Amino acid sequence: MNMKSKVVFDISMSLDGFVAASNRSAEEPMGKGGERLHEW
Repeated sequence: MNMKSKVVFDISMSLDGFVAASNRSAEEPMGKGGERLHEW
């Protein structure tokens, strides 16, 4: 049996190069308020 899998990764980057906010932690890996960067 020939099985193929596909992985899709989608992330946004701001024009100044940020993909996460400041104050990243294990509880908030995107940083404090980091989800706002990707709500567009």
